Amino acid sequence: MITVSPDHSSRAHHPLGPSTLNYVDPQMGGCLGFRNREGDNEAAAEGTTNHEIVDAAITAWKASDRSKPLLDFFPEADEDTRRWHEFVAASIQPYLDKATAIYNEVRIQITTEDGKPVTFGTTDLGLLIPDDEFEKRVTLVVLDFKFGYLDVPEPEHNRQGWAYACGLLEMLGAEGIVPDYVETGFVQPKRESFRTHKWRVEQFWGEKDAAIRNLIQAATFTRANMADSLLNPGAACDYCELVGKCPAHARIHALAARKSMQLPEALALNVDAIDTPEKAAAAMAWLGFVDSCADKIKAKCRDVAEEWGGSVQVSAPDGTEYVYELKRRQPSRVATDVEGIKAALGDMGVPPETVDGVLKVSIPLAKLENEAAGIFAENAEEKMTKKAAKEKISSTLEALGLVERQGDVTPYLKRKQIKKQIKEEN
Repeated sequence: MITVSPDHSSRAHHPLGPSTLNYVDPQMGGCLGFRNREGDNEAAAEGTTNHEIVDAAITAWKASDRSKPLLDFFPEADEDTRRWHEFVAASIQPYLDKATAIYNEVRIQITTEDGKPVTFGTTDLGLLIPDDEFEKRVTLVVLDFKFGYLDVPEPEHNRQGWAYACGLLEMLGAEGIVPDYVETGFVQPKRESFRTHKWRVEQFWGEKDAAIRNLIQAATFTRANMADSLLNPGAACDYCELVGKCPAHARIHALAARKSMQLPEALALNVDAIDTPEKAAAAMAWLGFVDSCADKIKAKCRDVAEEWGGSVQVSAPDGTEYVYELKRRQPSRVATDVEGIKAALGDMGVPPETVDGVLKVSIPLAKLENEAAGIFAENAEEKMTKKAAKEKISSTLEALGLVERQGDVTPYLKRKQIKKQIKEEN
């Protein structure tokens, strides 16, 4: 069993690295001017932590005699997290068992024909797997782990998977290894989804790597110019740091606002109601309007909720209650005094190596507090839950002035889950 995970958060990231390419490519609904938002949040921290755990488990399994299943090398976790880890382990175990080479968390790069770097990134897992019938026939398998709830593009079209596979092919080619097939896949434990796609290497190499190079070249030019005509506002805007400053986004928003009174009547809250060409066109018109001005709609809804006591509510025709409550997301808390934190946590029974293994100045504290809370709760004189231990640690560190909050409080509306009441007729 592992206790300390490798640190992934300190790695450098290329501004046009593999994980950004689906948001950059207009053919995937992206925009050539897309820029990743800086900073961290709870969801990102959770994803990084789970990636580190999977990486450490694979590394430990590789170093063992491999007689035990991969799941045995995962640490204890709460029920949900354990279920996600079980799904990952079950998905990749058959690949690990067959692999003649395993490349977990390998830094790859894609270069031009004359060797100049185009982009770089770090793969989650690559494997070389011989064919069941013809051992000399080898497949390069490239798998990526996604610990969020949002779905990802199909592997056949997923630019992130292409880029990782191209980088590994380039790395293997330099060693004289040329696989016969390439297979990319995405493991999404929260969705219980594992999808892959396979190509012959001659169908993949030479086409996908050229597409990635051309995409990055176009995005680099667009970023330098930010000409309205080169931009493609859409779903990627939700994750772009230029929202509110981008000329194309502002143009589309203004156009939707001017035409909003001419939009056809909105449909009921039922996808099945879209059953004619007219209704489909009406739905797309409203969808385009909402996409283009979603931020202002959300801000207006928050204002209304604030004015009406902190919540808004509506009943759908089928009786479903939609209740949204106003919440406030606190800014990230970062360390200001590592030695002081060591001393404070030491008084709670947390060894200094736990702090050294996790914490760096100016990074979010969620991961450290999660690990420290388990130790504190276990060693506390009075029995307490891990949640209570984490709250105690957080309040103590803040009271001692060892952490500070960076950024502003962010208001948002969160849906309150209400069970639908079904009345029996007498």
